[in-house]
Amino acid sequence: MLGLQQVKIMHTDKKSLILRCYAKKEGSQWVAVCIDLSLAAQADSCKEATEKLESMMLSYVDEALGVHSAYSKQLLSRKAPLSQIFFYYFASFLHWSKMCSNSEYGVTFMEKYPLQTA
Repeated sequence: MLGLQQVKIMHTDKKSLILRCYAKKEGSQWVAVCIDLSLAAQADSCKEATEKLESMMLSYVDEALGVHSAYSKQLLSRKAPLSQIFFYYFASFLHWSKMCSNSEYGVTFMEKYPLQTA
C-alpha cells in the first residue's frame, strides 16, 4: 500500500512551501518520505510514520528559517535521490489514472498543514 501527500507549510511572512511526500509499506513497517527535503521516517503504521515525518519536516524548516537562516536556501532545496523522486511521480500517475484506486496498491491522499514560525 502507498499514500501520497503534499504538505503546505505556511510562514508568518505569508509565504508557503509545498513539500511532496509519500508513504509506503515495506515488509511490516511503513516508511514515509519527503522528496523535497530528503527526510524519511519509519513506523508500525502509516499514520505514525506520517506523523513522525511531519514533525521532522516542521522542525527542519523551523531550524532552516531560524537558527540557520543564512543557509536556508541551501537547506530547503535538499532533494531526495532520483529513485525516490521517480517513485513519487509513478505513484502520482497511478493515482491520477485511477489504476490504484481501492486496489492492492493502496490509496493516495493530500493534506495541508499550517505552520507559524516564531
